[in-house]
Amino acid sequence: MIEVTQSGAQLTVRLSGTVTQHDYSAVLEPAMEAALKAEPKLLVLAVVGEDFQGYDMAAAWEDTKLGLSHLGAFDRIAICSDLGWVSTAVRAAAVFLPYPVKAFPLTEEPSAREWLTMPK
Repeated sequence: MIEVTQSGAQLTVRLSGTVTQHDYSAVLEPAMEAALKAEPKLLVLAVVGEDFQGYDMAAAWEDTKLGLSHLGAFDRIAICSDLGWVSTAVRAAAVFLPYPVKAFPLTEEPSAREWLTMPK
């Protein structure tokens, strides 16, 4: 499941359970498109809960398409998770992305929010 909230240029995306293609098409994509109409660059905080089980195959493809089609849409992305594989994947992907990406433990969500808004 995906839940999205917006405050100005910042989107908070909460992931739990198994994320499906429907979560992308019905929740995340419309929220991003609406945010991008108002803001040229987005700050994204993704909070991956302990109950996150992963993506189904269609959602994994949607995630790839969404990321590639919006490469220039992000200013920074922070990921909060206590799942070791999520933090490892974030660090591995960060070297290929044209914007800063940083992983934080769930307990450091306030620090992640602060990092998103720090001057470059």
